[in-house]
Amino acid sequence: MGRRENRGMSTFGKATTLALLVAAAGGLASCSSQPPDRVEEVTLASGSVCTVEWTLEPRANAGRATEVAQQALAGATIKEQDLRNWEATLREEYVAEFGDPDSAKEAEFERLAPVEVVREQVREALAAHGFPDSPERLVDVRGSTDCG
Repeated sequence: MGRRENRGMSTFGKATTLALLVAAAGGLASCSSQPPDRVEEVTLASGSVCTVEWTLEPRANAGRATEVAQQALAGATIKEQDLRNWEATLREEYVAEFGDPDSAKEAEFERLAPVEVVREQVREALAAHGFPDSPERLVDVRGSTDCG
């Protein structure tokens, strides 16, 4: 499968992911005040059971893109190989920016992976329906993870 950037992750998406990595401490705080659009319990490779939430935040002019994003969010699947790929991608991006991570940061990559797996599937569905991530993202997908 290879590196994520080959699968269409925009520079903006990478920057957002890195910002989440830098800001996250002990899990992600939800970025939205509205209730989540999807909540799922995910068991990580470490054995931790985490509650993962995703919230769609459409722009005012999103129109049909909102429907596409809702359908993609509802139908997105979390597969073990996708989790491993995203953990590796997050680690690679972190190392490129900040150097070798400590064990707490490695655990953070594992917690963030399910968020990114689903976000990627929503972005891909939007692009397939004519709503690419750039030049303008019409629907943001926010995620949070609580493993406590």
